[in-house]
Amino acid sequence: MGGFRTLSLVMGIAGAMTNSQFVPFVSVAGLRAGAFSLAAGEFISMKVQREVFENQIKLEEGENAAFPERETLQLLDI
Repeated sequence: MGGFRTLSLVMGIAGAMTNSQFVPFVSVAGLRAGAFSLAAGEFISMKVQREVFENQIKLEEGENAAFPERETLQLLDI
């Protein structure tokens, strides 16, 4: 899907300009922008997932300290 966006960008620039010297530059810029976008999205996704897991661990630690018998039974059920 990302390749079609880059291709569309390059074709649009190539069709709009009479001088084709900028087409390679636009191609590389489009590829870099797409790669940066994917990397940033993955970074944010992993950061949020890590925060969720850390909060879940803190919650379970608190429950284990407050209700050790119930948590032991819960672990045995699992």
